[in-house]
Amino acid sequence: MATAADVLQMVKDNEVKFIDFRFTDTRGKEQHVSVPVKVFDMSKFDDGHAFDGSSIAGWKGIQASDMLLMPDPNSVRMDPFTDEPTLPPSPLPDVHRHFDPPTLEGATKVDILLTLPPAGPDGKSEFQVNGVPFWRAKPYRATVGERQIWIVKNDSKYAHPFHLHGFFMLPLDERLQPIRPMAWKDTINVPVDGTIRFLVDFNERPGMWMFHCHILDHADGGLMGHVHLEAASPTDLEHHKRPSGSW
Repeated sequence: MATAADVLQMVKDNEVKFIDFRFTDTRGKEQHVSVPVKVFDMSKFDDGHAFDGSSIAGWKGIQASDMLLMPDPNSVRMDPFTDEPTLPPSPLPDVHRHFDPPTLEGATKVDILLTLPPAGPDGKSEFQVNGVPFWRAKPYRATVGERQIWIVKNDSKYAHPFHLHGFFMLPLDERLQPIRPMAWKDTINVPVDGTIRFLVDFNERPGMWMFHCHILDHADGGLMGHVHLEAASPTDLEHHKRPSGSW
């Protein structure tokens, strides 16, 4: 377990010139504050680093926005992507195993748009997926054996951790290539005004499968839907049946 003294030693050993404090705001967006190393000492771990949070969307105005960042010694890493030696958190994950991604050739593209229209005359609003809330939406369709590339764009002012029941998702970049290190995900965050892309392999288990925002207030407000996975042949249905006498 790292200590403040360990961090200061790392700063000295690597001739660090800047410290980058990073944190996630209440909408799920990463924020950061950079300071020169000369103002970074042991007092930062005891007293925190003061900053003005008024420029962050959803936070209080300048008259009531004095904030403190409390550094966590266990999150400190060297930043490999800066011109000057810099200490930030958030290291890249270790790669524990390798796998070959399923082929992307022939995959069906599915476009998803997440929105929150202005409130109506009754003062109420509801999240929508491709222009309709959950209770008025038709299921998205897939067939057993089909691979789909979903492109999910978030036009609302809230981040949405996107979750698909029953299947894992392989994150893709803007070129629709697997993001490395590759990892199968059951939830991927869609940032404010951002877009995610992923491959899903509907390789078995025909039926109705839900997708939704994992912030349940958002799901309850209309941000969910279904995928109707249809059998490609009678054997798909036989494979899906439970054994006799099972629950």
